[in-house]
Parts: sequence; structure tokens; C-alpha cells
Amino acid sequence: MAKKTLEEGYIAAIKAALNSGQVKYDYRPIANAKLVYPDLARPTVHTEPLGNAKIQKVFETGVASGMFDKAFLPLIGFLTGRRLGLLIHLKGSDFREKFEGVWVAQTSGIVLNNGVWRRVPVKNTASTSFFVLHNFLSEIGFVQWAKELGDEFLFPELTRLKDPSKSASSYMGRLFEEAGIKESRGEVFHSFRSGYIADAGDHNIEKRDRQMQVGHEVGDDEHDKYGFRNLTERKARILADLPIEVDLSMFRGLDFDEFANAKRTRGRKPKKA
Repeated sequence: MAKKTLEEGYIAAIKAALNSGQVKYDYRPIANAKLVYPDLARPTVHTEPLGNAKIQKVFETGVASGMFDKAFLPLIGFLTGRRLGLLIHLKGSDFREKFEGVWVAQTSGIVLNNGVWRRVPVKNTASTSFFVLHNFLSEIGFVQWAKELGDEFLFPELTRLKDPSKSASSYMGRLFEEAGIKESRGEVFHSFRSGYIADAGDHNIEKRDRQMQVGHEVGDDEHDKYGFRNLTERKARILADLPIEVDLSMFRGLDFDEFANAKRTRGRKPKKA
């Protein structure tokens, strides 16, 4: 088990329970406790960049699968830099034309799913700000198709599961394996996010604007805290038209309804006689 899993999964839950109990039962907090992790705990695997050839292979494999999430989650992640956990909770009503010809998406952070209110797994309030959708998504008709869904989820098969984010991460992990990307454990879906940040910087997008686009908190420097906490029209237009160095032709001419209606087969395929 990874040390990060122990720290952020188990210990974080215990700390939250202790803090809650401290308020409810008015006991003294545990002070000066020393946490010792086993030497065999796996160290954190840092995200590595994906080469253009591997990115294209993921896209080709996703489209060939015929499954909506495998085809379009990587594409949206690649073109926006947003986290997987947020993308899977997008609804059609989250899409809007913020500026003339510039489309954005934005989730409130809380969604109604099967009669139950759920919090979208966002890391901070900045994650609920709007983010720019690349013009390519509009060119292929994806944005317009998504907008017509209204209050429906784009990825309903994932959102109905007990832990949508965990399941989506597993699906994307299998997609990467199917695409033959398994040499390094650091080449994962999150590589799209890190790659977007790096590529935007290479195209002279200022750090503050990159932070707002991908949902990072703004304010490393006191001067960064001034001004709008959302992208201006000029910056949004630049992001909507960032150069793309990967061939995306496999996404043109697709029937979005056909992909959305495809059903995932469960279990192993029967062996041929």
C-alpha cells in the first residue's frame, strides 16, 4: 500500500473523526502524537508526461472501444486540464457560451443524482469556477450535443456507481493498459492535467491564468489575489484556441448518441470452442 494512501485515505479519516468527537464530546485533543509508517509502504509515484504518440494511442483506443467515457473523458481532460473527478460529474446544463464563440463549463460543486444530493469531489472553491472548452470540442459538435442534455449527466453510467471517481480512475487505468501504456506507473490520466499546465506555459499563458483554468487556488503571491478570480474574455479566447500538436481526427464525424447509448459488457468474454 502506498504511503500517500495511508496518509490521505486512512489517517485523514481518523483525524476527521477525532476532530468531530472532540467537538461533540468535549475531550482534550491528542497532542504530540508521532505517526510511524511502515518501511514497506510504497513511496508516492509522481505523474510523468505523456508523449504525443502515447496520447494519440489513448485516443484511438478509446474511440475504438465504442464506450463514451473511454472516448471522451481523455479528450476533455487533455483539452481542459481539469480533474477526472470533476469531469465525470458534468451535466449538459453546466455548458454555456460565456463569451461570443467561447464555450465554458462549470459545476456548482453539488449535484442531484437519483434523488440524492451529492458533493462533487472538488479540492477547493477554485475548482467550481468556470473553465474554457477548447474550440475543437465545438467544431466537432460535442459542446452543442452536451448542451442539449440539459440536467442530465454526460457520464451517467459512472455517476450512478457507489464511488464514481474511483470507478472512473479504474476505467481509465484499464484504458491506458489497453493502449499499451504500462511501462511507467507515472503515466496516468492525471498526466493530461499536468501536461496541459506545462503546454499552456510553453505557449506563454501566465501562471495565474493557468491556475484559474485548471482549478488551482490563485494567490501564491499577494499581487495574484487582486483582480477577477475568473478568466477574462481575452484570456479565455486564447485558451479556447491553444495549438494542438496531437492528431484528433478520430473524433470527427462521430455519432455521440451512439457512443452514449453503448452498454458496457461485464464479466469475461466466453472462450472460443
